[in-house]
Amino acid sequence: MKKKVFLQLLLFILFFSSIPSWSQQDISEEARRYFNRGLAAVEIARTPADYNDAIREFEKAKSLAPNWPDVYYNLGLLYDKVGKYKKAIENLKQYLWLAPNVSDAEKVREYIYKLEYKAENVLTISDIVDV
Repeated sequence: MKKKVFLQLLLFILFFSSIPSWSQQDISEEARRYFNRGLAAVEIARTPADYNDAIREFEKAKSLAPNWPDVYYNLGLLYDKVGKYKKAIENLKQYLWLAPNVSDAEKVREYIYKLEYKAENVLTISDIVDV
């Protein structure tokens, strides 16, 4: 079951990362490098904790290309997988703000609504630490 979910996430990320939603010429080579390293980290991830390596790579890409919607989209998916729902929501909202006319906008909004429910109803480790 976990392997099926992992494969679905991998296919989802790889498919949508290949759809350019931002001018590729505006992205530095270094940002692209970290983006692709993030994709590779997702490919070799075996557990939800392994996704943290991918998150680090995508965060580096984001710092180098802060207006690249694809980075925020992938971070949103990954933060959901590690149970950081508020961060997932923030990144997906930024994705929609940067690329408001993307073809998957409605699906992403629906995904955000589901994440909002999770954020309100699932107690995470970070929630426990905050208490």
